Amino acid sequence: MAKTGKSLSAFLAALLLMLSILSVMESTAYAAPAKWYVRYDSNGGEYAPTRQIKKKDEPLQITAARPTREGYTFVSWDTVKSGGGTLYYPGSEYRTDRDLKLYAQWKPKTCVVVFYANEGKNAPKNQVKEPWETVTLTAEIPSRTGYTFICWNTKIDGTGTDYYPGQNYDARDSAILYAVWQPVKVWYRFDPNGGTFSKTGVHFVKIGATIRIPKTAPRRPGYTFLEWNTQRDGSGEAYLPGFHYAMESSSTLYAQWDRN
Repeated sequence: MAKTGKSLSAFLAALLLMLSILSVMESTAYAAPAKWYVRYDSNGGEYAPTRQIKKKDEPLQITAARPTREGYTFVSWDTVKSGGGTLYYPGSEYRTDRDLKLYAQWKPKTCVVVFYANEGKNAPKNQVKEPWETVTLTAEIPSRTGYTFICWNTKIDGTGTDYYPGQNYDARDSAILYAVWQPVKVWYRFDPNGGTFSKTGVHFVKIGATIRIPKTAPRRPGYTFLEWNTQRDGSGEAYLPGFHYAMESSSTLYAQWDRN
């Protein structure tokens, strides 16, 4: 009997040890992990940030990286895809030891079309539209002395895309449209008025430009050249060789003569 009692005691001790080991193993198997993940979903956008690792009992700062989405502005992160959950903003802290998935929240951009007169004046007022909306560009045009308005362009030097008043505009971003101008041309000519002159052709210049009267005088047998005049009979404004003449409109200068 004594031997049987010792065997039973040894068996019970071994059983208790085994149960203790199994308890420790089970506890270890279901122990909380040492790290968790914060994952980001761009929710219709692009370039979602890389996941972050949350360590036990350590606060994690939500990434400052943001996704992008054409026609939309990023607002915040939310635990619910459609919104209405817990909001998180770039730079805010996450303290819970648990995996987290965050969804980007968006709002539509308001696009503004800005008209720039580009050295002119009286540019039209800005036009506002939603990214997916098509608007008709205003028929108003700016003004510039000595120039004719041609169109609008996406680049100030006119090398971009042209847009015309009344044309549909459906670009999904705000833009500045620059006025494109063409100088107004005027002409001038010299009329020897009975004489001969080497520069009798028609010359074109930009309106408002200043020309210099040739120093070379015309010739006419039996006559002495006096001046150039804006009127054939000499009743207009007189200009001598070498003088400057402002071209405000097309005009002819006539040689004036004195009989020898």
